[in-house]
Amino acid sequence: MNSDHLARYYPTLTPWERLPLIVAACARGDRVEEDRLAHAAPKNVFRVPDYWGLAEGLDDLLKLYLLEQFDLAALYWRFTGLLNQEPLGRPSRQDRQREKRRWQLVQMLAYRCVVRADGWQLLCAELHLDPDVLAQQLPGYQAVQQMVQEARRIAFNAEEALAFLRDRVAAAQPGVNETPALCREYRLDTADDVARSMRDFLRARLDSWR
Repeated sequence: MNSDHLARYYPTLTPWERLPLIVAACARGDRVEEDRLAHAAPKNVFRVPDYWGLAEGLDDLLKLYLLEQFDLAALYWRFTGLLNQEPLGRPSRQDRQREKRRWQLVQMLAYRCVVRADGWQLLCAELHLDPDVLAQQLPGYQAVQQMVQEARRIAFNAEEALAFLRDRVAAAQPGVNETPALCREYRLDTADDVARSMRDFLRARLDSWR
């Protein structure tokens, strides 16, 4: 039985039947089948207030922010756990260098966490929202707050983070014909960049409902 014949029955699928098929088609990269299933679904019509897209976008943005902070926190605590392990014997020069690199990675992760937290606060200030009111009802809010506080204590500043990036790129590309690292232009996202990206996300979500 070919897919065209099966597609005749797609309009009769229930939501419980349709969604797993759409997910399966997406997983195997079958965009044609995914579109067929999606477009064959009966349509429901709703009336929503004009701020709906913004409210929905803000809810999704907040969850995405928390998940990204959790991701950084998992890496952060993993590396700090390695740093806290007691050496079996007298540390060698290589051991000390490895520990230094791990500590720098921890500081870089902390820097990224702080930048994202500051970006979220900037966005909320622009929207005249308390950055904690929406988040404090969600699971993991307290854990993220503790992570941000810890990160602010040990994070690189912007200049240190940029220097670390230069060193890492130079170490990864030591070829003779490579452009010297110090001659290149390096840039890291700032809190303003994060807030701008979040604002663009909200604007797109609002426009999608107009």
